[in-house]
Amino acid sequence: MAFFGVFLSWATLSLPVWGGTPELTRILDSSLGRAIFKSTEGQKLSEALMGRSLSSGVDMDLLIGRLSLQDPDTLLLKVRLEEQVSKIESELRQSGNINAEDLENFKLNPDQSKILKKLITRYLTLEELGEAEKGSLRFVELAESTEISNAAQKFLRGDEAGAGILPADILGSYKRTQALYDQIKKLHPKIQVFMPDEAVGFLLADVEMPDFVLNLEKVLEAVKSDRTHKSLSSKLETAFLEILEGEVPAETISSRIKALFEGGADFHILRRALGEMTLEEVQLKLHGGNPLKPTPESLLGQYIKSTGAATVVRSFPKYATNGCKGGSSGQGPKRLVVALSQQSLSEYLRLLKSKDYLVHVHTPQQGTLFVAFNGRTGAYGRLAATLRLPSSETIMPHILLSSTEGQRADQFFRLAGAADVGGYSSNGAALRPWLLGEQPNVPANPSLVQSVEYYCKKGGYDNCTSWFQNIPVGDRFVNEYHLPGALDSYASNKIGKKPVVTPLNLYEHPNPLAHQVWKAPYGNEQLAEILDLRKESDKAELVNPGWVAVSLTGPAGVDRVPVVFYVVADHRLPIPKDFDPKIDPK
Repeated sequence: MAFFGVFLSWATLSLPVWGGTPELTRILDSSLGRAIFKSTEGQKLSEALMGRSLSSGVDMDLLIGRLSLQDPDTLLLKVRLEEQVSKIESELRQSGNINAEDLENFKLNPDQSKILKKLITRYLTLEELGEAEKGSLRFVELAESTEISNAAQKFLRGDEAGAGILPADILGSYKRTQALYDQIKKLHPKIQVFMPDEAVGFLLADVEMPDFVLNLEKVLEAVKSDRTHKSLSSKLETAFLEILEGEVPAETISSRIKALFEGGADFHILRRALGEMTLEEVQLKLHGGNPLKPTPESLLGQYIKSTGAATVVRSFPKYATNGCKGGSSGQGPKRLVVALSQQSLSEYLRLLKSKDYLVHVHTPQQGTLFVAFNGRTGAYGRLAATLRLPSSETIMPHILLSSTEGQRADQFFRLAGAADVGGYSSNGAALRPWLLGEQPNVPANPSLVQSVEYYCKKGGYDNCTSWFQNIPVGDRFVNEYHLPGALDSYASNKIGKKPVVTPLNLYEHPNPLAHQVWKAPYGNEQLAEILDLRKESDKAELVNPGWVAVSLTGPAGVDRVPVVFYVVADHRLPIPKDFDPKIDPK
């Protein structure tokens, strides 16, 4: 089974941390081991994995759940970057001189095996593991396919554990989906050919990506309610087509379903069949391949055709016109500008209300950053209102996100708009990660209180816009974030002009959703990074609404920001090619 071989490559790096030999004990006591098991729950877990007895009365299921809620990813099981893997491997070998023979002779007792299986189920996905060479190490007892699938199937967050992490409707969907799958498996055992237990289990274990579970529920409901005498494969094909048509590029649908029906579908293939889109596919769906000339069947093409909206192709300056410092010189790439009015707003929302687009809603001479996402808009990360037509001459640069990036953005905005927990501000947890770990009656400056563990250092800015560049949405994992220094009089933290490069530390916070957004010691890439605007971010050009507008229309690539909607009184009237975008960064 590919899963075993794949797991072995990770076992070579990870299992030594959990062993009981003297060499492996030294690793646990190393700086890496202490970082991994820093929390109280982590220490208890490490004791169990090291073969030491747990305190009486410890609920193992609760322990695993609490660890995942309070210290997500501290076990490094979701790190995908090759350079991070190499770094971990190097430290392990320096600490313990681990070799293949040590690993081959490594055994787990039943309790250790049970814990490890739960961790595998919770943290690893077949997509993350990928394909690897078959190994000779004997770890079948750690990952028996039936036991892993059973653990995966049984994994569902309870109401208490899910509070603040998943909305009630999504949490309910996880439970309904599991029940539906079990029902249909009894009626149609062959469903496991197309949707194996392992793939479904891992899908249900990934609470960061609920949209795929919602679509799986729709597919299973369709199969359950189909009373025809069609074969199971025909019923599934009809159900998946209904999910995919109009939601993904039409030319990719047949390959998605074909891969699923070839048998032995893994987690990645199932997610694709449920509508996952890469950035390139989001681009294809939006404009058809050429951002300056949308195809008639693309979303932009449909909007332009159905509304008669005017368009113009133009570039924008990479710098401000009022002499502000910073910024690159010259013009940015050519972008499509499309007219939007009150009369065409409903069609815009019908076609482009989606998690695939993060929109800067930049009104003339804007003083507070406003964004729109999935049909809602607001400031300070709170998407409190349904998107209505902004004032005339508003520009709306659209940032494209892949399916996985869009769901992380949704998670961020849910945290920013959530109710406060335990006296702590959920909005502050989203917008000010440098305060995560702050304790009551303790000064908020980490440099003054070394005993308090904060998530990261603070940059030079803390205002209505500084949070925008930091949204952790990228698929890549990194172990440090970049924050701009204090480059002008608007900086609230006088720390010098150099960018702050800060590691990501474990921290305490009562809202579990905060830990799901701000991961440690490895976090998802910042928005500025995936936009390739690190240089602009380091120069503090993404901490001011005007500079955000400049950066998104100027230096940002067309792959990420291909279209700018322009609010006018009549969307059918021609747009002057040299219209003033009314950007005033200061």
